[in-house]
Amino acid sequence: IIHHSNLRPSIRFLFRTMNSGIQGFSFPELNWILHEKRRTVIFCKTIALSFRVTCYLLRKAQQLEWTNLLGRIRIYNSLNDATFNTQTLQLLDVAGVHSHVVVSTDALSVGWNPPHVLDVVIVGAIEDPDELIQKGGRVNREGDPGVQPRVIWYHNSKAFRMRQSSLRTVHL
Repeated sequence: IIHHSNLRPSIRFLFRTMNSGIQGFSFPELNWILHEKRRTVIFCKTIALSFRVTCYLLRKAQQLEWTNLLGRIRIYNSLNDATFNTQTLQLLDVAGVHSHVVVSTDALSVGWNPPHVLDVVIVGAIEDPDELIQKGGRVNREGDPGVQPRVIWYHNSKAFRMRQSSLRTVHL
């Protein structure tokens, strides 16, 4: 029997307040994703929200004159064709390619171990602290020592106050 620890002390957990409305079409808090060019997975609760976030990022990336937009910013969910979702995951698994962003529903939070994802961003409410840990476990699976993996949760101030007491029990 081989025992491994799931402790990953290099992961930074960041909590940020989202000032734009979750029902809107503009998410300026996420602009940094396009400027930093780190491989990122953005988790959204619903397909509708993931679609709005993807459209926003595509518009912003076009303004930054990114090339191959549809290859670099992708949406992953259960309604997509299986071939499209497979291609999306293959793009994330290729080493050395920069600036891939995947906006997903919870479909990617279990059973997928991407080797090169540096940031996980969670937009909106979290049902329980385990969800934060589960989604955060997707970052830096290769354990590259030269990289600081991050899990960033964007919440509205009301949601954070409601969850604050339950999050205190989680030892990150």
